[in-house]
Amino acid sequence: MTDREAFCMVLSHGPLLPGDALIVPAGDGMVRVEVAEEILRQRAADVVIVTGGLTDGAPYALHADDLARALIGRGLDPKRITKDAESMHTKDQADFVITQAIRHRWERILIAVSPYHAPRLFLTFLRALLDAGMDERLHMLIVPAYGSWFRKPDGNEETRYELMAGEFEKIQQYGEMGHVATYAEGLAYLKLWEGVE
Repeated sequence: MTDREAFCMVLSHGPLLPGDALIVPAGDGMVRVEVAEEILRQRAADVVIVTGGLTDGAPYALHADDLARALIGRGLDPKRITKDAESMHTKDQADFVITQAIRHRWERILIAVSPYHAPRLFLTFLRALLDAGMDERLHMLIVPAYGSWFRKPDGNEETRYELMAGEFEKIQQYGEMGHVATYAEGLAYLKLWEGVE
């Protein structure tokens, strides 16, 4: 088994524990908002960060303002929401969130993300954690936001299954730029937080 295969398998089967904050990155339409609503209903996090400033007019490319409006429309108190409308890509989002985590001394964050995007997002956030020396102080957990794998999301020309291949290419490309952690670093981080050396 390769490090990539092992990392993806372990990442997709983690526990769901309460966190200090729930992160809702823009992208993939409303599926991330829907899972965020469920997490908040369970009182698994007190604070929500909606993040993403990129808009291209596509229905799946929601802005942080759209995410906040959707959550408020579902009953979330606006005082619980922090908006990051400046981040243009996943690295920006990771840098913003990790800065907030350091400032507020959070110990665990939950990240609502579509499964096809989870490996790249997690490795990008992990790179920011490693660079900040926070990997042993901040626990990150993925909360899968499921949509159909084999139907095209509204406004997208590819299925989530097809998008997944591109995500692995991006991990390689952005890894060469120093924006994402390696699969081996991802596995080491997951082992650390499971209490295995």
